[in-house]
Amino acid sequence: MTKKITVINSDSKIWNLDEVVWQLASSTEELCVDLNFEGPCIKSLGLYDLLRKSNAQGITLKTANALEFNWPNIDYSPPIQFVTDVTAHTTNLAKNKNLKKFGMFIGRSNIPRLLIASQVYKLDSIFTFHYSPKIDFHRDNLGLEQLLERYGKQYFYDACNLVMASPIELDSSISYPIARGQHLNSLLLDQYNDFFVEIACESYFTGKTFFPTEKTWRAITMRTPFIIQGPQNYLKNLKLLGFKTFDRWWDEGYSEDPADYQPLEILKVIEYLNTKTLDEIYNMYLEMHDILEHNYQTLQSLKTEDFFKVRHGQ
Repeated sequence: MTKKITVINSDSKIWNLDEVVWQLASSTEELCVDLNFEGPCIKSLGLYDLLRKSNAQGITLKTANALEFNWPNIDYSPPIQFVTDVTAHTTNLAKNKNLKKFGMFIGRSNIPRLLIASQVYKLDSIFTFHYSPKIDFHRDNLGLEQLLERYGKQYFYDACNLVMASPIELDSSISYPIARGQHLNSLLLDQYNDFFVEIACESYFTGKTFFPTEKTWRAITMRTPFIIQGPQNYLKNLKLLGFKTFDRWWDEGYSEDPADYQPLEILKVIEYLNTKTLDEIYNMYLEMHDILEHNYQTLQSLKTEDFFKVRHGQ
């Protein structure tokens, strides 16, 4: 009988590491190491080293990362549940002409989210940042010290100002972290009428992974352009699913950059868009109509088997 080990994880971190190490070390039967319906880069988690030390008869990895190939037995399960959730919550969209330029909705911080959010917070945006020092989960994921170490004082002071102003919420009745469906209620989706481009920060960004969540699909179902902070070549893989992006209007080379450098390149795109007048922004939105509609229709018809186009395209 196969024994199941569940790995609770976020980007580059195993939260139940001691439990996973003990189970791998003590098991001699066949194992299924389940990434808990998530799609991390397993190498970035440091999990491969642990698997190689196990005395198990055989190990199957169950993952939702389309780009995971570095183990003999991979059980890939595409994350279609996020598509289903989003398409079930689509609402009417009527973009206002006097749009704010940016929308950004952060439920849990990390280093790149904190860096980008600290700059968007200062701009013409619709914005949330659900950080509270009273909540262990928030403190553990803030990333303030790592931001200072990696990016320096320039962004650290802005990040401190953001943290001091937090939590920044649409509605105090919504607590974070929250279930997927609550991310998609009308309170949030109605905000899309009032801003131009969403800056979406995907769940995983380190190493080789493709695991699109509601953070990407939300903008598409609301016919809204997007800038996505995620793993390297995320936009390239999104195109393999049939979607189109926005390199006609701004530089999307940021998506080809590794995790540490990518947020800085995204900030350059944000700075560029911030130089545009509101009339220019609205005209840009009108020019994108065909792409936004194409993406919406592609999402509505997306199926589980479509994710294997990415897996087979590598």
